[in-house]
Amino acid sequence: MKKLFTITAIILMSATGFSQTTYTFTGNGNWTVQSNWDGASIPPSLLPAGSTININPMQGDSCVLNTTQTIASGANLNIAPGAIFIIRGNMTITSVAPTLTTKPITEISVNNAVSGGKIISNGGSFIFSCGVVWDTSPNPTIALSTKTADGFDSDNNFLSYVGGLQSGTTYYLRAYATNTAGTSYGNELSFTTLLPLPSITIGSQTWTSKNLDVVTYRNGDTIPQVTDPSQWASLTTGAWCYYNNDSTLDSTYGKLYNWYAVNDSRGLAPFGWHVPSNSEWNVLAKFLDPLADTTVVFGVQSNIAGGAMKESGLIHWTSPNAGATNSSGFNALPGGGRDGSGVYYGSSNTGYWWSSTTYFGNVWTRNLVYYAGDLYKYNTQKAYGISLRCLKD
Repeated sequence: MKKLFTITAIILMSATGFSQTTYTFTGNGNWTVQSNWDGASIPPSLLPAGSTININPMQGDSCVLNTTQTIASGANLNIAPGAIFIIRGNMTITSVAPTLTTKPITEISVNNAVSGGKIISNGGSFIFSCGVVWDTSPNPTIALSTKTADGFDSDNNFLSYVGGLQSGTTYYLRAYATNTAGTSYGNELSFTTLLPLPSITIGSQTWTSKNLDVVTYRNGDTIPQVTDPSQWASLTTGAWCYYNNDSTLDSTYGKLYNWYAVNDSRGLAPFGWHVPSNSEWNVLAKFLDPLADTTVVFGVQSNIAGGAMKESGLIHWTSPNAGATNSSGFNALPGGGRDGSGVYYGSSNTGYWWSSTTYFGNVWTRNLVYYAGDLYKYNTQKAYGISLRCLKD
């Protein structure tokens, strides 16, 4: 077998992880004839970094470059000693703009989001700038000021934190990378920032003033809606439902979540908010009623705090809606619940809210009822579906 000698373009950045394909010329004649190449595979007009062309015709035969061929820096051209290699076209060793993809957009909040990119090929040249760029119009470019400048890791990934966004606005975003040959962009993605959650400050705490109604976790993953009672009863993962599977109730009462959704590591509360702990519920109770019992294990925690939290009147609450003044602005509504067997109960007469604190395999919750102004503390099974209020970080 003939020994090959090698012409190697200068490597300005490691080609590790980039395309590595070998093309071997073993025929006789023109470069552009498929049958002259092993596997009838002619190399692309731009040979990317990490790929190789072997010129190895039989003795006395020749390889005629009758076209234009560019060899990116970091690619290899190997020519067998004694092989006849005739250039009638053009051969250039050069760098090209990078190729990359845009990472999915996650952690979308009112004013922020997270994305990034992965560099597929450096184009044979050092990448001196990369990040993401965004705008309210499609196809944003680096001419805009709304971009990040990030570094990439050993696996050619980079992470980008996007800030300064307007709430409730749709943005278009794509990753970019720049080398000496120019700038390339990844695939374009779009996302819409969240609207600010309605809130009320009560003492030292800021609470959402309506029940949560999201259908995704913080990272954008979908939370399943489960309507079937037997399926609901068997769940050990996060899910939500409308009370009585009636979507018209959503705008008023929000959604009911099982505790597996509340406790999911991907985060149910939007960014900047969290699920209140049992201790944080106690802080609220104590502010509304200095005599509130924060040590009670089960039952009434306060005789007046519930009334200060409930929406007044009979539009949503069953009569008599005793003690209701809503003096705190908490605006609690009777959203009801769904038990561990998938049965709905309590709409219009009871409201239930999760905490993040477990107790002997169950979870501390707070309950309000139509017939009293009491605030109740109970221990609820994780399979139940009830409402959630969020507390500002």
